[in-house]
Amino acid sequence: DVVAGSRLELGNGRRGTVVLTRSPLCVVCLDDDGDDAGVDDATLALRRMALRSGESGGEADAFMVGEMENSVDVTKLAGRIIDAFGCDVDGQGAVAGTSYKIFQEGLEQAQMAPIDEFVSVGVPAIDLMTPLGKGQSVLYVGPPEARSSLRRLARVAVAAQSPDTVNIYAGLDEAGNQRSQKKKFWGETGIVAPRKRASAFASECEAVLCAHAAMAHGAEAMAQGKDALVVLDGFEPLVDLWTRSTSILAERFGAENVGLGDDSECRAFFSAVLQRAGNMQGGGSLTVVALTSDEPPKEEEVLSTESYSLDQFRAAGGRKSTIDP
Repeated sequence: DVVAGSRLELGNGRRGTVVLTRSPLCVVCLDDDGDDAGVDDATLALRRMALRSGESGGEADAFMVGEMENSVDVTKLAGRIIDAFGCDVDGQGAVAGTSYKIFQEGLEQAQMAPIDEFVSVGVPAIDLMTPLGKGQSVLYVGPPEARSSLRRLARVAVAAQSPDTVNIYAGLDEAGNQRSQKKKFWGETGIVAPRKRASAFASECEAVLCAHAAMAHGAEAMAQGKDALVVLDGFEPLVDLWTRSTSILAERFGAENVGLGDDSECRAFFSAVLQRAGNMQGGGSLTVVALTSDEPPKEEEVLSTESYSLDQFRAAGGRKSTIDP
């Protein structure tokens, strides 16, 4: 019964939240780094190997203790910085509200209203060529050097919304995290900032928590009949976590015994975040703008533009076919 969002307590008393399940693998983001802080990567790797092999002295035993929840008043989130658990980061006190789950599914079909309005991203050319419907999600992908341009686009999109819109920004990667600490960059936007963790692995898990927390706040605003816009800045840590989990499974069970070619789990992992967007019957919507970088293909992956003659084509075993009109 363990699913993403389940709260677990380990045999050593430490607690954490499940961020990914790929049977039989369960990835847990611990609430704190404990004695992992300051430990080199090699030692951390050895500890994880011990956990996976069952030589951890009971530390790997875990018990469910509930589900991850927040108690945040989304109407008072403007201009505030909180972490994935709803705790204040800016030192201005709690943004207390009613409790709601962080990991949850999107709207059911019967709850959805037709999408008949558009959300302006503040750039007329983009609004005309690729209009974004209110209650839809869009993923903007660009090379690493264009990342600042993508972030400016998201900033313009936030500024283009009406004053009644609940705007939420979550910086998921390192650059986004640093940007999260600069409130003046996002003005009155509510910010969900990941905590600094002791390792890349822990940071990837933290990014998952922040992504779902930001979406949960947007979903709560939608449930209250408000329009919400969520900016997820930096999907790379989520991609890295998925890749890491694949490596762990292949290492433990062998690549031939792992369903590496089955991408249904992969789609479910990412759609659990993005597909929570929606337009709700009776009012309220959640629109998502996600940003990510994509490395250019390696030289050997680039399609060849070299031309060939008909004789070379035939010599390679190709045949000329004629299709009758």
